[in-house]
Amino acid sequence: MASTIKVNEIQHTGGTSAMTVDTTGRILQPAKPAFSATRTSNLTVTNSPQTIIYNAVHHNQGSHYNSSNGKFTAPVTGLYYFSAATSIVVLADSRFLVLTIQTSDSNFTGQVLSGRSHAYKASGTSYAQAQCAGVIPLNANDFVLCKLEVETSSALSVGDSACYFTGYLIG
Repeated sequence: MASTIKVNEIQHTGGTSAMTVDTTGRILQPAKPAFSATRTSNLTVTNSPQTIIYNAVHHNQGSHYNSSNGKFTAPVTGLYYFSAATSIVVLADSRFLVLTIQTSDSNFTGQVLSGRSHAYKASGTSYAQAQCAGVIPLNANDFVLCKLEVETSSALSVGDSACYFTGYLIG
């Protein structure tokens, strides 16, 4: 025997709305953790991995992304989707760019996602972009951040218009 529940909203006993269903059947979750941030200025990068701080927050549902240290802290245990990208302007010959999304401050410890790009400059200005995205299981209070490095000793400038970090709780 099938059953039907006809409700417009599901709330916690304390009154907090967890889910609403609109007239077309779309489910809205106003408390679901989600964020999107970009950089507002260029960043000089070297061959030592450094944390990228995305300081321009476009949305931060639940306030779990910290634009001062570049970390997203999981409020609850679950699966989370993250994506990040960065663009570089090549100032010298040929360079590899490595972008990682990791769960540790230590370089390459807790690394869970990585993107790599090659930029070659024969003459004029050259650009490259590294991207990575995927699903990461997190426990409550785990954090995620992005690190960036160039696999040579020459510094590169990261273009701010294509430098982003975004994520949300899947469930």
